[in-house]
Amino acid sequence: MPAQLDRRLGWVKQLEPACFKIDFAPPSGRELDSWIREELAARGTRIEPAALALLLDLVAAEPILLSNELEKLSLACADGIVTLDDVGAVLGRTRATE
Repeated sequence: MPAQLDRRLGWVKQLEPACFKIDFAPPSGRELDSWIREELAARGTRIEPAALALLLDLVAAEPILLSNELEKLSLACADGIVTLDDVGAVLGRTRATE
């Protein structure tokens, strides 16, 4: 959940006119699919469509968790292609230990 400023505070009221707000929303939908593929490509890895769908079901759009899982998947896949079995094996271990 994004942090919110308490606009009732005096210092916030004084500071707000001189500031601007930037939202850093995590990617979603096709943008998320592309982000995952780009992150894996940067690690020399590709992902099968079914594996991508399972990954999104298990991790959703939590950027830090997703980034960690992509790192584990890229390290676990010596052939450079993440399969459905790879996602089940790597994320299954993660889910079992949480």
